[in-house]
Amino acid sequence: MKILLNGYTVTEHIKTKRKEVKLASKILNNIKSNKIMYSKVVLSTALIMHININIFAIDTATTMDNTFKQLIDLLLSFAKWGCLGMGLKSSIESMLNGGNFKQASMAGIQYWLAYIFLQLYPKLFDMIKL
Repeated sequence: MKILLNGYTVTEHIKTKRKEVKLASKILNNIKSNKIMYSKVVLSTALIMHININIFAIDTATTMDNTFKQLIDLLLSFAKWGCLGMGLKSSIESMLNGGNFKQASMAGIQYWLAYIFLQLYPKLFDMIKL
């Protein structure tokens, strides 16, 4: 009775593993002897460890989730400065057109309220998330 492991008998499986180990050791010895290649491997490993990026290879949904989170953060940052700038611009225009302080502040507060809504809207979905 032969025991099969991945379509191979046990002895064939051990032989293929030995061949793979020999091939890997040849590649590593070649990299060790080639100083330029060795320095590239060390440098790339150091850079990858320094960046500290979490890589999830389970499926593309996690990478898409991280990408969209970064995109939303970028858009919220842009909206923050846009609302601040447009609120200030609207307040100044209202004052230059002869409005009083109350009218100018109401024109600026509209943009401030829009910014608060943009900040709270994504957090609302995070609270509802099951």
